[in-house]
Amino acid sequence: MTEFKVIDDLVCIIPPEKHSVEDITAILEAHPEIKFVSLAAVDLAGNDTDERIPICDFHDHLVNYLNGEAVQTDGSSVVLPGIATLNDGKVDLVPDSEVVWYVDYNYEHIDNKTGLPVGTLRIPSFLYHNGRQTSFQRCLCDEEFLALIVYFK
Repeated sequence: MTEFKVIDDLVCIIPPEKHSVEDITAILEAHPEIKFVSLAAVDLAGNDTDERIPICDFHDHLVNYLNGEAVQTDGSSVVLPGIATLNDGKVDLVPDSEVVWYVDYNYEHIDNKTGLPVGTLRIPSFLYHNGRQTSFQRCLCDEEFLALIVYFK
């Protein structure tokens, strides 16, 4: 069994006020143990989907990722009844900049250069289909989406 211990030097969260390009760049440069970024969202059925991105690609295209212009899924892993079809299933993942982002560390995989566990920055995100927000978060405050859930239940 892997021994778990808290390591003081690890960043665990990135609060909303630190989601600027400059702040994210500084945090990631100061923490080379963070090797991946995962944009994760929840569909209308409560299923989660995520796209895991190598940190070098995230860093190189940071503005695109933050603006929701870089991550798409074919829709095969999300449930959007009455919204997306097989012929029109492309879904964009757009980061939620108003919530805390967190780093998930894998204590079973230690980075050879830093001696620290490999981290994945987990970013809660919204799902967009054809420019319209279609993730579960929107369902909680949109009567049209609530009606769709009732209709397809």
